[in-house]
Amino acid sequence: MAYDSTKPVTGSSPVAADVRENFRALKEDGIVIGADLVAGKKDPAAGTAGLRTLGTGALQAGAGNVVAVNTAKVTNATHTGDVTGATALTIGASKVTQAKLKTTTAEDSMGKSIFGDDSMSDYIVPTGGQYMLGKAFKYTKGAPGTLGAMVISCDDHASGVDGLTTAYGYSLYHAFTASVSVEASVITSYIRWDYVNASGELVWLFIKRDKITKEVHMNLADNHPCFATTRDPVKTPHPFLKVSETEEITCCILTDDQWDHICDEAENYGDSKLHALTELYEVDEMSKPEWPTKEVTVGLPKKIEVEIDGKMVMKPVDWRFKPVGTKITPIKKVIPKPDYVICKSLKKKG
Repeated sequence: MAYDSTKPVTGSSPVAADVRENFRALKEDGIVIGADLVAGKKDPAAGTAGLRTLGTGALQAGAGNVVAVNTAKVTNATHTGDVTGATALTIGASKVTQAKLKTTTAEDSMGKSIFGDDSMSDYIVPTGGQYMLGKAFKYTKGAPGTLGAMVISCDDHASGVDGLTTAYGYSLYHAFTASVSVEASVITSYIRWDYVNASGELVWLFIKRDKITKEVHMNLADNHPCFATTRDPVKTPHPFLKVSETEEITCCILTDDQWDHICDEAENYGDSKLHALTELYEVDEMSKPEWPTKEVTVGLPKKIEVEIDGKMVMKPVDWRFKPVGTKITPIKKVIPKPDYVICKSLKKKG
């Protein structure tokens, strides 16, 4: 007996055997679909009403094609928080805190008022020194003097530097000479270097000011200066290798909003975050922020576990040649506050 789609069972007097027989035939022969259901399950022609007509206008399903609706969709729900946007998603500049390898930059600047021929120089510990990739230079001149010549130099240097005579260390000698005529002008020299890191949890701004000469030396990085140098915040509490009795050191920890703003504005200041910071922000002398107590990255492991001939062994690693995004377990420490370092906040100018 074949399945009869018009009845639950065949025959004029339904009995249990007939019911079983009709459903057996349903299972073996398949459902006979009515003509109206066959027509209803197809996509209708564009512009006509139907069960699967989706959208309107340019997004309306065409005949035989509802995939076009999804293909034409280019927006997502609007995201907020660390990742923002709808069509194109953007990760905030200071939001990547996972232990993954990445590259970043640090900057150092020195500035003073010059009239005639003059110079300025200092030794610094370069944040990320062990994983440094390259350097770049720039300068700015304030009004109203006329700059006749400007030479910037930045050399690896250890001779005569305290703390680098008995062990390997990392230092840079930042110097500039300038000639200014007509009237005095403030000349500022900038150097920037790239380095490999993994999770800059805090952005550190160190400022060294001479209370007599008014010379200003600034250093900005999203790692502490001991990162990939000494790895010891007691040995390297700040980036300045020489501090005289007339100089004072101030440390400012930038907020996420301040760092995001500075990163966004850097392109307007020759791609210099430190230059953008000095133009847009100033030290809030009335502030009394707490010194950070969270652990921060001070280095990357010198050895990693690798498989050799089926065995896992520890081998030295050069992180400069590892691809960005490589997972890593960084070395972290709490940075103690030196008694002589002044902790302040930044505020917008104006």
